[in-house]
Amino acid sequence: MNQRLAAVPVLWAALCGACAPVRPDGVCALPEVQRALDTELRHHGIYGTLDTRSFGELTGPEGGSTSCSVRVVVRGYDTSTYGDRPIDRVEVRSYSVTHLRNGLLVRLER
Repeated sequence: MNQRLAAVPVLWAALCGACAPVRPDGVCALPEVQRALDTELRHHGIYGTLDTRSFGELTGPEGGSTSCSVRVVVRGYDTSTYGDRPIDRVEVRSYSVTHLRNGLLVRLER
């Protein structure tokens, strides 16, 4: 009897491996969302790197849209003050992810 009970969690884990969420971090940290956000930031003239450990997420009441935030390390140059050395600053950027039938729509919020 004890051997049967010990086999239950192993069997359950094997059967429900596909039941587990693909990404426990949520929709804001998905790689395709990160790529779209990086493209959107560069389109607005913001050059930096995303801090992938700092995603915040808030799902809307209807579940079709998610508000997200992430820290971005922005590299800037002020040659009159600092010469040719870049100055890094951390900014928090907000964006929204809308769930569409064919994929996700990422919009940078102002």
